[in-house]
Amino acid sequence: MGLFLTFILALQQPQIDEAIRKGIAHLKAKASTAGEREEQLLLALVEVGVPPSDPTVAGMLETLLAHPPTTTRSAARQARILSLLDRNAYRDRLGHCAQFLVDNQSRDGRWGPGQPVEAPDLHPEPLEPPSARTPNHVFGASSQVIFKILFRRKVPVAETGDLENSYAAILGLSACRSAGILAPRETLEKALETWRVAEVDPFRRVAALLAYQSLLHRKDPQDPALLKAMEEVEARRLPSEPQALFQLKQTLRTWGRDQLGGKEWWPEGAKVLLDTQAADGDWGSLEDTGAALGFLYLPRPTGIPEEPRRKSRR
Repeated sequence: MGLFLTFILALQQPQIDEAIRKGIAHLKAKASTAGEREEQLLLALVEVGVPPSDPTVAGMLETLLAHPPTTTRSAARQARILSLLDRNAYRDRLGHCAQFLVDNQSRDGRWGPGQPVEAPDLHPEPLEPPSARTPNHVFGASSQVIFKILFRRKVPVAETGDLENSYAAILGLSACRSAGILAPRETLEKALETWRVAEVDPFRRVAALLAYQSLLHRKDPQDPALLKAMEEVEARRLPSEPQALFQLKQTLRTWGRDQLGGKEWWPEGAKVLLDTQAADGDWGSLEDTGAALGFLYLPRPTGIPEEPRRKSRR
């Protein structure tokens, strides 16, 4: 993070903390009526640092664990949520999510809605000896050993998929990998090729290509498809919609860029969101509110902003 961005963040922080508090409160108030979107709401809360000890998160987490993934997006969301909370404690469900994603890749390298698969039997081998434990700093969880588990396809292959489910699958596979659960190389290579030629927004193409380079342990900044997409990103104006801003943040932070077109993109995006938040704390839809919070939230050692303390009366 550049010095200018750090300075601007310090000036905006009180407003940002208040916006995040209001947004979190709004999402929690919607939990009882979220229905099929409960996983999405839970992911939005977990991504901005709401801990599993929070009653709302705890209730939704219990529901999630009672329902294995039945779609590609559900498998990806569950993997993202559980890898953030405690990737070791939820290793079995993460393994189920990984098996779902590996099994449901289409013949064209993409993913469709998917169909349920059986949970695998996990027989992991530690990536590291017990003396070299890897701490999970999220939510203060204890140190853990990361297991290496490689999955193979078990079900017939569908013919075609789509880009929305395919992008969800990238995020899910990345979450599984953080827990040491690895997809076959051929699955990743096939998926990577689809993003080289897909007709898609350049922000998403950059994010997808960089994600697959990471999954494949391959750093290739001179990849022609990546360079072309990066040029298109640089030529774009800063978006104003919450979901587009969140996509931009994911892309540019992965890319390691504080500037877009010669300007600091995060302070400008934050100002747009601060100016458009409604009085009740939302930005319109659940998707937009979650995306706005995801853009504004930058992890700090103290976690989510604390409620302001009231002065005691004497």
